[in-house]
Amino acid sequence: MSERSVTTKMKHFFIGVKPKQLTEQQAFDAQQKDSALLVDVRSVAEQSNSGIPKGAVCLMHKAHGFGLRLQEFAENKLDRPIIFICRTGKRSQVSARAAARAGFSDISFVKGGVDGPGGWKDQKLPMEKTH
Repeated sequence: MSERSVTTKMKHFFIGVKPKQLTEQQAFDAQQKDSALLVDVRSVAEQSNSGIPKGAVCLMHKAHGFGLRLQEFAENKLDRPIIFICRTGKRSQVSARAAARAGFSDISFVKGGVDGPGGWKDQKLPMEKTH
């Protein structure tokens, strides 16, 4: 194995993978076709006000034990596709980086979020009320 490939593998191990940016439609399609786990990282108040994307699980981006709780949602499958969504796209990027540090390998975030311009709601993708 070359020194470069060892370095690349070590970077992947220590830094994690680079999260992919998806459109809202791409995220919805991946959720439907690829059994991707859609994770809404907004606050409970935000979720209560506008609902959540249909089929999403709720895990605030600052939740204690975020990585461990995410593993539980993903049934300990670190290669399961995980897609993060927030209000406008910023917290989902932070959450995606945290998932990479926790060992997940197929990580994405939704660029427009739920409520951002051109976001999930603007695209008229399915929403549901929180319990």
